[in-house]
Amino acid sequence: MKQKYLLFLLFFLPSFFISQNNKAVKFIDQLKTAGEDTNKLNILDNIIDQLEIIEDWKSYNITYGNLSQKLLNSPNAKIKDCAQRHYALFLNNCGSISLDKNDNETARKQITNSLQLLEKLNYIKGLASAYNNMGELLGAEGDDEKAMEYFTRSLELEKRTADKAGMGSTYNSMA
Repeated sequence: MKQKYLLFLLFFLPSFFISQNNKAVKFIDQLKTAGEDTNKLNILDNIIDQLEIIEDWKSYNITYGNLSQKLLNSPNAKIKDCAQRHYALFLNNCGSISLDKNDNETARKQITNSLQLLEKLNYIKGLASAYNNMGELLGAEGDDEKAMEYFTRSLELEKRTADKAGMGSTYNSMA
């Protein structure tokens, strides 16, 4: 029985990580020909989403933030709305980076700004992620009760949108 389990891990687990990386490579290839528009923002968001390690996606987040800020000045309302959503996600990503560096003060500012914008936009998926990040921050600061409140908010939104990956992440954070 142990041998079957070991064989499974040896052969199938690496393919899971390779397929995740292949998705990122596909988006990175698309990025090369994308214009400076909302399509490029969506591609950058997908790259960041696919790459698990912060160091791997940090440089893409800088491009993501710069482009979303640029498009915030668009006279087109749809482009401006999309840019606002992506800028809020960029701020949340920055909060993750700051958390990873144990810079809680900066993380708090970035995540709070992200939350305010996401609440204004009523962007549920982004709110769930930002609530999770705020829970992580509060947990790192030792405020477990408040952290659980944010994790619970995140989980409620993820259940509402059937975001299984998000639920898994939040359950992991809660543990």
